[in-house]
Amino acid sequence: MSKRDAAVCRVTVVMALAFAGAAPLAAQTVLANGYEVGTPGALDAVLDELGESQIAVVAGDGDANPEAILAAGREVILALNREGFDVFVLPIGFYEGLWLDRALNEPIPDSLATWPIYRVWQESPEFRQLLEAIHSVRRAGGRLAVAGVLSRYHAIGKSLYAPHLTEALDGAGAPLPARLATAVNSTWGGRERLSRASPEVRVRALRLAMPVLGHLDEKRDAFVAAWGAERFEFERQCVVNMRTFVELEQLRAGDVPADDDFARLEQTQNFEWFLHTGFPGRRLIVWEGRGASESPVPAGSHRIALELRE
Repeated sequence: MSKRDAAVCRVTVVMALAFAGAAPLAAQTVLANGYEVGTPGALDAVLDELGESQIAVVAGDGDANPEAILAAGREVILALNREGFDVFVLPIGFYEGLWLDRALNEPIPDSLATWPIYRVWQESPEFRQLLEAIHSVRRAGGRLAVAGVLSRYHAIGKSLYAPHLTEALDGAGAPLPARLATAVNSTWGGRERLSRASPEVRVRALRLAMPVLGHLDEKRDAFVAAWGAERFEFERQCVVNMRTFVELEQLRAGDVPADDDFARLEQTQNFEWFLHTGFPGRRLIVWEGRGASESPVPAGSHRIALELRE
């Protein structure tokens, strides 16, 4: 199998687990394509099969202990980073990816309870070690950006996003009209779940997207002058994601008929943005964690499958 034609790179992780409640994980032996990590050429054999692929998908065994998956995946992610993969894509919201990326420029606080990430990650020692590893890469002068691929807003992330948007526009001297700003802050802001709101509230939330996008486009020059073109493109995609998020909440609440294809749009539209607008020419690591479902990554991506065996 040639490097370019290799469709799947398999990493087998064999771990002796002594997991009982909060007991620490036992020491692990990591095998990469049958080679023990730590021996010469072990991960090299796996990385070589990636060839010139722009995206490496690191996927876990859905039945495995999530802490074990994180422990095994951290070493693979850092190895990929050394090979030039410098964008780490997590299954979190698009805006929350930016929030996390900025937070990792500073030392990791003792508690992650106020961070807009899943509670299981807030409380996970292994996820914390992964974040600390990314922070260390940056401190050493390396580059490893963090991005979120989902069009969803964690309750904390939702409460942070509306003021983030209005402050960005205010700072550019291009504030939203007063009535629109009030509607954005009251409907898009706060920690209330839109799936638990009335159908009328979800309709209002959806109808806000087009006037906000129109305002951004109208004020593009002022925004770019204040914050730069890269920031403008990101903020515009945040609004696109908010629109998709509201539509997904309508699906979950039963306001509109189920549509499996639309549910996959949230990741597809963001992968396209990463490749062509956000991170053109850069190589992406896509984290699937426990691998419950495959991400709709573009064709030509390569998968590194993590498997844990007792």
